[in-house]
Amino acid sequence: ALPISIAAAANLKGYWVETSEGVIYKFGNAKKYGTFLPGQQEGVTGMATTPDKKGYYLVYQEGNIAGFGDSKNYGEVQEGMVNGGVVGMSVDQKTGGYWLASANGDVAAFNAPDDGSLEGKKLSKPIVGIEAAPDGSGYRLVSSTGRVFCFKEKYEGDLVGHRLAGPVVDIVADGVNGYWIEDAGGQVVPFGGARGYGNGKAPY
Repeated sequence: ALPISIAAAANLKGYWVETSEGVIYKFGNAKKYGTFLPGQQEGVTGMATTPDKKGYYLVYQEGNIAGFGDSKNYGEVQEGMVNGGVVGMSVDQKTGGYWLASANGDVAAFNAPDDGSLEGKKLSKPIVGIEAAPDGSGYRLVSSTGRVFCFKEKYEGDLVGHRLAGPVVDIVADGVNGYWIEDAGGQVVPFGGARGYGNGKAPY
């Protein structure tokens, strides 16, 4: 199973890594609130935590959402909302709402501000993840090559031109001013103020 998503735990002292089979591994101080049973995980493409880090969401390619812990459902992607399958999700820490991002760079907002997207832009590689500012004032998208696109958030660097262990699979905010980018080989790279806690290679 390959890692497909990463989410930060409380106090920035750990994170969860989700695999293509819906299995969740925890690192640092992250706690497990549930996971899919065999046969339920087909089509899962992303993960995001609730504002208090006492729950998380898993999102399907079609835009459906499964919640664990104290998560709340504010809506799901309906037909025609975005172009391309849903590839990532990020929670607005201010409102508790969230954003869903598609492979084409479209962003659908649910109980969260709409700060723009890559809709209509020609991309050389698909978008694979989204992460948001801790106060909900903006978000970033990342492509499979590690290129970062910022919407009202500061650019802190990316993985373009870096040696990767596989295609980039996700980006996640550290809760302050930085972020982590993860590739399919389990390599997790910090940017800005984010700290490193080790790569997620061993379990896969």
